[in-house]
Amino acid sequence: MVKEFDFSAFETTEKDIRIENQKIENCSITGIQCKNFDFKGCQFHNVIFDSVFKGNKGQSLNIEECEFKNCKFSDKFGGFSVFLTAFNNVFFECQFENIVYHGYMEQSEVQDIKFINCTFKDIVLLGDLSLSGMEISGGSIKKCYYEGHIIYENPITDFVMEDVVIRGNFTDNILKNVSFRNVMVVGIDSGNVFIDCTDCYKFIYDRN
Repeated sequence: MVKEFDFSAFETTEKDIRIENQKIENCSITGIQCKNFDFKGCQFHNVIFDSVFKGNKGQSLNIEECEFKNCKFSDKFGGFSVFLTAFNNVFFECQFENIVYHGYMEQSEVQDIKFINCTFKDIVLLGDLSLSGMEISGGSIKKCYYEGHIIYENPITDFVMEDVVIRGNFTDNILKNVSFRNVMVVGIDSGNVFIDCTDCYKFIYDRN
C-alpha cells in the first residue's frame, strides 16, 4: 500500500501549504483542504496525486522549477475555480487522467514546461487559461476538451492527438511528427508550422 504524504510540517499559519527544495517520492497525496498550494524547486518521483484539492473558493496553485518523474495525476478540484500558475517545470513519463480544471477568476498561466513521454486522457480545461512555451516530446493526448484563452509558441514533437477539441486562439505552434485523429480547432488558427505530420485538425473560424 502506498503511504500517504504528511503535509502538516509545511502548513503556514494561514493554513496554506508551502514546500521548497524538497524531494518527495514513493507516496500518495490526496484530499488536502487548504486555500493555497505553493511548490518551488521540489522533486516528485513516483508520487500519486489523486483528488488533492478538496476545493475552496479563491483557491490558488503555484508550481515553479519542480521536477515530476513517473507521477500520476487525477483531480477535479472539488468543482471550484482555481487560479493556476506553473513555470519552468519538467514532467518525465507522467500520467494525467480524469482532470477537470476551471480557471475563471483571473488568467491562469502554464508557461515554459517540458512534458517528456507523458500521457493525457479524459482532460477538460476551462476558463481564462493560457498555455505557452510548453515543450512536448513523445506521448499522447486522448479525449481532451480545452476552452480557454490561448495556446501559443509550443513546440510539439512525436506526439499523438486523438479526440481533441480546442476552442480558443491556437497560434505560432511548431508541430513535428504529430498524428492527428479526430482533432478540431474552433477559434483562431494562425502561424502554426507542420513538419511531417499525419493528417491535420479540422478548423472552424470563430472570433467569439
